[in-house]
Amino acid sequence: MTKIHIETQGCSANAAESEIMAGLLKTAGFGLGEKNTADVVLINVCTVKGESTALRAIKETKALHPSKKLVVAGCVTQRLLTKLREIDEDACVLNTHNIHNIVSVVEEAVNNTPLTAFSRQPEVKVGLPRVQKNPVVGIIPILNSCASHCTFCSTKLVKGKLLSYPKQAILIETRRMLVNGCKELWITSQDNGAYMLDKGARELPSLLLEICKLPGDFSVRLGMTNPAHIIKMLPELLDVYRNPHMYQFLHIPIQSGNNRILALMQRENNVEEYESIITECKKAFPSMTIATDAIVGFPTETEAEFLDTVELLRKTSPDIVNISRFRVRHGTLAARMEQLPGEETKRRSRLVSSICNNISLLCNEKWLGWEGKILITEVGKEGTWIGRNFAYKQIIVAGNYTLGEQIKVKITKITPYDLHGILG
Repeated sequence: MTKIHIETQGCSANAAESEIMAGLLKTAGFGLGEKNTADVVLINVCTVKGESTALRAIKETKALHPSKKLVVAGCVTQRLLTKLREIDEDACVLNTHNIHNIVSVVEEAVNNTPLTAFSRQPEVKVGLPRVQKNPVVGIIPILNSCASHCTFCSTKLVKGKLLSYPKQAILIETRRMLVNGCKELWITSQDNGAYMLDKGARELPSLLLEICKLPGDFSVRLGMTNPAHIIKMLPELLDVYRNPHMYQFLHIPIQSGNNRILALMQRENNVEEYESIITECKKAFPSMTIATDAIVGFPTETEAEFLDTVELLRKTSPDIVNISRFRVRHGTLAARMEQLPGEETKRRSRLVSSICNNISLLCNEKWLGWEGKILITEVGKEGTWIGRNFAYKQIIVAGNYTLGEQIKVKITKITPYDLHGILG
């Protein structure tokens, strides 16, 4: 039996696509195994922040396992494809719109026939076979690409046009996952708030409510949703969060705390709208976990404009901040703008990272002494397990548990990154 090893980079949507490709390969009679024993290595790459991470993984694989067949999938850009051919001219390639062709591509790789499946036509990626990495976590993609045109982002260049997946297909997929034992559902895409905008509607809240009506004991995590969409459906979204199945967790990227920079980024919201969303969410759900993204060193960003971002983060106090130093994504509008020196973006990144660590620590201090139920969703390190409470806070516990088990804990220790508990 030919064995395939799959490596995954990037977001939860990429993780879902790896599970789908694994399902299709297993259904076709291929085996799935570890890298050392596999005949074919499949790397599902992410190039949203550039091609460097993908190229590093490809080079390492070829250096350590030169005899293995290589398949590169995922968010493959034309630049990556050109550089890949310099490393391995026999590698097979399929981009994110061709994962349904993975069996044919792997067959060609085994037969030493370089094949490139590189169409731009998006496909619906629900209802396909799956091999889940985590049996209690179901990753549910609801759309392809996004509705925005941010000047720093390469998503549209790679993913193409927005395509929302049919609601009934999503519900069937979700029901199947619940029947198979999933206890936590991740609603994922490049921007969940864009769901059904390609059909002239905003249907994220109604989709979430339909999911929450499904029978079973489960929790739903809503993934990244841009503020420009949230502001237009905030009352409906807050109603959804009142459902006991919903984690009180919101991932809402601000990117910058300055309106001039937001305009240059072609973000469709301003700072004031972001602040109002956070205020309303915290008013309705004081314990809600807020995650955000911020880019420092965007072209022409002044020191004062950078400090506006710092001030906004201090003012809104998000639990989690994903900080990125601006990097040029080839083909984007921001790549043609006047760039800041690399050392300056590094300095700003270090400064804001330190500040955000302190903010996260202060947020987590509020949970000291909390007692309540958590859902065990991951195996931790050195005899520990990782669980999540109603606000999707990561809680580390020691003991003997099983994935999907619910236990009661008391929080006894905190760090900027997680909470630690004992059996309550």
